Amino acid sequence: MTQDDDSTYKADYDRHWNQAVKTLTAAARLEHPRHGTVDFADFLATALRATAANLGDPHALTAGRPGAWESAALSELLHGALGLNPTMFDLAQYRTEPIQVILNVAELVLVEEGAPGAPQSYDDAVYEARDDDNLVTEISRQYVEAYSAYAEQFAAAVQAEAEKHPGLSDLVTVTVDTNITTTVTLDTPGVENPSEGDSDPLVWHFWSNARENVGLPMIQGGP
Repeated sequence: MTQDDDSTYKADYDRHWNQAVKTLTAAARLEHPRHGTVDFADFLATALRATAANLGDPHALTAGRPGAWESAALSELLHGALGLNPTMFDLAQYRTEPIQVILNVAELVLVEEGAPGAPQSYDDAVYEARDDDNLVTEISRQYVEAYSAYAEQFAAAVQAEAEKHPGLSDLVTVTVDTNITTTVTLDTPGVENPSEGDSDPLVWHFWSNARENVGLPMIQGGP
């Protein structure tokens, strides 16, 4: 991490901290029309509960300083609000953010290339046909059609799984990148697929379930 990264982090930290204090102070000053002083404990506990739900894991709120008294106190509060071992579906009912499932078809094909039944990546297919312009054009058409069809099937599989869990179908959105090339730059990193352990558990659940049920894109004339 560079000094510029440290400065950016500090600026973001201070901005969010100041905004949080401003919001919490305003909430603490609320007056209930019938009962008087606001139930600030409930306000704070439910706000933290929603935050944990948005992150997909209560432990994410204490991961930055495990073992500290602050983390212990926060864990105790979250246990009261969520229970000791809430599942990702228990948490989902408290989310305020959508569950955004991302699919980059070209990235998926590149990662799976070489696996049994997996298609060749577009870049490799075009490279092999580089001396035949007509074949390159045909390959491009095939990959555009296959990637678009796959994205539709994948999105439908995600929604079908979401509908099995009450209240989640309206929260789940699917964002797809069907660009047939995998070329990216630092300025345009593109849409990346989630990975197990590094993603929101619910996002990974829906993504991996769709991947398992839909398989991989089928390229005309491919494996």
